[in-house]
Amino acid sequence: MAEVLCNPHTMIKAKEELEEVVGQGKIVKEDDVLRLPYLLCIVKETSRLHPPAPIPLPRKVDKQVQPMDTPF
Repeated sequence: MAEVLCNPHTMIKAKEELEEVVGQGKIVKEDDVLRLPYLLCIVKETSRLHPPAPIPLPRKVDKQVQPMDTPF
């Protein structure tokens, strides 16, 4: 939501799309989402900029291994 608030032009376009597809003052239903491409792009871009989990995930060494003596 903060990303959209920082970009008023994006907010205006999203509101226009919602009013055109869903109607003013109505609740967005699951069936409406496929007809809202601009809103879907906003959600995807926000997820790209602020991923819900760190990428790549940190790894932990389970056991120590001995290095090989021979070169590849």
